[in-house]
Amino acid sequence: MSERMTIFGINLANFFANARAVNFTPPAQEDRELDNRSPAGEPTRRETIISEIDSGIYLCGICTDPITFGSASRNSLWHCLSCHNVYHFRCVKDYCDSRGPRGWACPSCLAVQLSISHATCWCGKQRHTEQITNYRTNSCADVCGRRGMCLHGMLKSCTLDCHAGPCLYTCADSCPRQPVIAAVTPRALFAVTQRSSSRDPGTELGSLRSYVCLWAIFAVIYVLLGVALCFHVRWKTMPWRYPHYDPDADPEAIVVISIIIWLAIGLPVTMELMFLTGGYLAAVFHLDARGPRSKRKRYGKLGGSILLGVVFGGIGVLPFIWFYAGPKIAWYLQMRDSCNGLDTRIDMDDGQRFQAISITHSHPPRNFYVAAHVVPSTANSTAPFQYYHRLSGATGAIELAVDVDLQRQQWRLLRLSSADTANRWLAYDSKFLSSPTSPGQIPFPRFASFPTPHETLVHRGSFGPAGANMWISGLGSGHEVEIFNMYAFVMQYKQEPFLRVFAGPDTDSRSSAASAKESWHRRSPLWTQRPHALEHMRTAAFGYKRGDLTMCARAVEHPWQYVPLAIIAAHRDQLKEAGLRTKA
Repeated sequence: MSERMTIFGINLANFFANARAVNFTPPAQEDRELDNRSPAGEPTRRETIISEIDSGIYLCGICTDPITFGSASRNSLWHCLSCHNVYHFRCVKDYCDSRGPRGWACPSCLAVQLSISHATCWCGKQRHTEQITNYRTNSCADVCGRRGMCLHGMLKSCTLDCHAGPCLYTCADSCPRQPVIAAVTPRALFAVTQRSSSRDPGTELGSLRSYVCLWAIFAVIYVLLGVALCFHVRWKTMPWRYPHYDPDADPEAIVVISIIIWLAIGLPVTMELMFLTGGYLAAVFHLDARGPRSKRKRYGKLGGSILLGVVFGGIGVLPFIWFYAGPKIAWYLQMRDSCNGLDTRIDMDDGQRFQAISITHSHPPRNFYVAAHVVPSTANSTAPFQYYHRLSGATGAIELAVDVDLQRQQWRLLRLSSADTANRWLAYDSKFLSSPTSPGQIPFPRFASFPTPHETLVHRGSFGPAGANMWISGLGSGHEVEIFNMYAFVMQYKQEPFLRVFAGPDTDSRSSAASAKESWHRRSPLWTQRPHALEHMRTAAFGYKRGDLTMCARAVEHPWQYVPLAIIAAHRDQLKEAGLRTKA
């Protein structure tokens, strides 16, 4: 005996009435099997259909709304003569029309169907729009009369009144004694493999293999493009890692070629996937079927189309956004925490005046000035400090000056008795011209008397050439200073925001092996996003792209800590004077 599966009173056989059956038997044979082989006491298929429609639990396999009897147009029905599943006529009509000239098949058993124009009773004799004798059962009450084969293979007519389900072809004495068609063991009405939809996904998408291939092509192109764009961002924002990268050289051409391939292949594939996916989802959720919820489904289809357009549109334009905005965002994220822990900011791009501002308000703003000086010697032309750059300014109540002879690679730290107004005039005040007193008069800088301060030598020393790193010596025991990335700072404008100054007893490469084992004292040869514990200064350029150069420093506690700032400022000023500091 075949078991009927029900949940909460709903017959699952009819709930999945639009599913394909396995081991599908020919329609005529199935009719005979279901009618003539039903166990005694079990309702026949036609009785089950009428009972479940009356109970409101028989669902249309297309729109999944309950099927009901009645005279209104929404109650008109259609049933397949092969598998006998029942649908709303309006749903089947839309399904048929959507197939166009290709023809159509039953959504459940895929039996080929003829085009339909109107709804009828079960046997097809009366139209629903005219007058069916019994709307309560959709029956005209006339004899069915459909022609078919009995078990003996003889042509017979159905003797039942207008009915749902399979026909009954009664055998007569004239039939042969032995059945021509062997009897089969009754089986479950519906062996469900999967639930199909009003539109077959395989038909809408062409073939599953083609659809998967499209996604594979899309994934490969997108991954390769993503890799190229990642390197594009890294080349633009990490010159400390790629010092030999030139924006006008071949690596950038790789990104351009990738964008062209995306325009030629990637975007068309993305659009095709969007349309195919939209059609598949519309079929799965029955968004094209008409019914009591057709208005809601139209809104659902519109909303889904907009959502798909946004998703796939975003996928399509993301590479272009990444190409344009990626370096800016990466630069901002890279520099955002660059000066955390360093409480003093010094603007390096405000001409030759450097203003040191404490972000913790530990001291008021302090101004320092850098200017070139010439003090020729007639006795020895090779003596140091005949042409040098001076950084002067006040640190609290003390006036200091640091002289840097770039050619001789020497420096000296001086304590002054008063402010060096002459150095300030050369660096800053000389840039402001007086107003002409008469027409045609050439404006000149304001000039005043400059008292000469008394100078006291505090320290003097030398610094190494601008190699990969630059050593500064002569600061006293335990105060060796090394400027990382100095050569790149001098040679390339794009390297300026990645300069680091290490100060401390463990920065000397000749330090003991025991101290070198302390990992937190070790210096990182590559630039790090956050300052190292031994970093005394570092340059940065904040914003969503390279902005003004800023020197970040720890709170200055000793005068010697101004020496690396003076050396860096002198190099930068000399590069500007020589016309070698141009933006790349």
